[in-house]
Amino acid sequence: MSSLQITTYRLNGRNYLQWAQSVKIVICARGKLGFLTGDLPPPATTDPTYSTWLADNSIVLAWLINSMEPNISRRYLWFKTAHEVWDAVRRMYSDLGNASQLFELRSKLKEIKQGSNSVTHYFSELQELWQELDLFLEDSHICAECSNHVRRTLEKERVFDFLAGLNRELDDVRGRIVARDPFPSANDAFSEVSREELRCKVMLPDTLPLSSSVSEVSALASNKNSSQHQGRRP
Repeated sequence: MSSLQITTYRLNGRNYLQWAQSVKIVICARGKLGFLTGDLPPPATTDPTYSTWLADNSIVLAWLINSMEPNISRRYLWFKTAHEVWDAVRRMYSDLGNASQLFELRSKLKEIKQGSNSVTHYFSELQELWQELDLFLEDSHICAECSNHVRRTLEKERVFDFLAGLNRELDDVRGRIVARDPFPSANDAFSEVSREELRCKVMLPDTLPLSSSVSEVSALASNKNSSQHQGRRP
């Protein structure tokens, strides 16, 4: 990858959120986020630091321009500061208020089910959708207490999303999690369900395929215990 190409996401007009997030991560890591946010405005041209600022601004400008598709980048070639480009792109392509994309994401969350997938695979798919949904959450104007409340509520909703899509064979562990006090995080809920899935697989006899349901395992275990109990009778 070229030193001027800082992300594999190239802005194409439909992926602003992913592009902006990846660009911010890299530029922040290189200590130049202030050129995007405007927190590092240009000093006076007579200031001794002006030439250094100009060089750094040009580098960030080049990073931005090179992370766009050519039909988009040419619109911003004549902007003088990285902050101007960043703001102009946000105004043009930001989908933070796009109800249709939010509806699509939430619809996917309601539709996704574990099915034939492992709990880990199913949870990973949910996490990808949650991360994309997080890009829409702008809480910079919310007080810290309100923001924490929103996050706690959102975390609880995500636990419900995860539990709702589990196979019916995992009803027992789902019921235990719902009754938990304090209510667990999504990661804690996943860990408990994953342990239950592993426990059931360990219980599988060699003659039973791994795809067998938890209910089949429970039935076999019950029959085995019953047979052992009967065998001890005089």
